[in-house]
Amino acid sequence: MGALFVTATGTDIGKSFVTAGIVRALRRRGKSVGALKPVISGFTMTEAETSDAGVLLAAMGHAVDEAEI
Repeated sequence: MGALFVTATGTDIGKSFVTAGIVRALRRRGKSVGALKPVISGFTMTEAETSDAGVLLAAMGHAVDEAEI
């Protein structure tokens, strides 16, 4: 698989949740996976772990810290 683009309209409809699931499934199958969220709003470091960016980082096996975000 070269690339997968997850898109939809609206906020809080599950785009990041679905993407994180896809990332975890592919990693379990031994695939090298990268994911990014090109636009994010309302982000604060105090809630980084539960943010969309944090969820995607954790799914990829990365630390959820200032260096990664």
